[in-house]
Amino acid sequence: MAPAQHGASPLPHRAHNHPDEAQFAALVRARWSVSLTLTALMLVIYFGFIMVLAFRRDLLQASVGGGMTLGIPVGFGIIVIASALTGVYVWWANRAYDGAVRRIVAGMQSGVQSGEKAGQTMKGGHHG
Repeated sequence: MAPAQHGASPLPHRAHNHPDEAQFAALVRARWSVSLTLTALMLVIYFGFIMVLAFRRDLLQASVGGGMTLGIPVGFGIIVIASALTGVYVWWANRAYDGAVRRIVAGMQSGVQSGEKAGQTMKGGHHG
């Protein structure tokens, strides 16, 4: 017999019985997508810099004037890009993520409240 017939499925249960669960799952996917995209971008930039430093150090040693080498503005640029990517995540989280969380929580609370009201109505109906 299949494991699902015994109730012991090897895979996690993915069915969403409540609309808020589907919205929450979509929100979690969106958060992971944004986080992983920004992390991958930062890793590519950082390790690209490290690879240039390791294998083409002469590029970063090029003088850009005033006794400064190209490595200094490039390194500063990486710090600025890291801060900008953090700002992008914070901007997205404040505008999209937090709003979606508020909508889901409000939907869940209104569902609980309407369920309580429905229970009270049914309770009142049973008692006369």
